[in-house]
Amino acid sequence: MNFFSKKYVILKLSELRPHEEVQEELLSKLIQDIETSKHLIRPIAVDQKTKVILDGHHRVAALRRLGCDYVPAYEFNYQDNAIKVLQTREGRSVNKKEIIAAGLKGSIYPPKSTRHMVTLNGISTHISEVEKENPTLLKDLKRDH
Repeated sequence: MNFFSKKYVILKLSELRPHEEVQEELLSKLIQDIETSKHLIRPIAVDQKTKVILDGHHRVAALRRLGCDYVPAYEFNYQDNAIKVLQTREGRSVNKKEIIAAGLKGSIYPPKSTRHMVTLNGISTHISEVEKENPTLLKDLKRDH
């Protein structure tokens, strides 16, 4: 799978593997926003093979707290060279292999420790820039909707 052929899917929350913790204050605000709009606006990003979350830890945590069972997502081939990971905390280097291992083992990083970037037309941008908005009704993300 080529990076640019990202695939839109609906995944079970139980399938996902976080690699970062969330910040409670950001999570609370996001929950309020989702409850008010009754929509999740942007799908998350996951590694297609392992279901480790690349972007969207707060969205996943919010949906769990809101009693949802599913999340819209874009699956990416995380091994694609167009995807890079940057560290956001000094003194700690991270790489793709370590992120996958953290997600699979459940030994997760502090909040906002990593930033996933992609190269589009020679320009590096955050992975969220290729996660097209696709508003999904909150009720559609619950098992019994």
